[in-house]
Amino acid sequence: MPKILIIDDNEDDIIAVKYVLEKHKYDVIGAFSGEEGIEAVKKHLPNCILLDRNMPTLDGIEVCHILKAND
Repeated sequence: MPKILIIDDNEDDIIAVKYVLEKHKYDVIGAFSGEEGIEAVKKHLPNCILLDRNMPTLDGIEVCHILKAND
């Protein structure tokens, strides 16, 4: 089953997207910050990441740079 990681600081957004994706048989993981998302990538190795661009502390652009810099 494909794994999708949603990184978003808005819990309601994660819940809504997760609900729709799980109906289509995806395994969905949620992370509520950029830092938590990076740890979730390492732990779960998702097939796809849905990433909020505007987050406090570590925004989506910074998360992309960190993930691209690491295997």
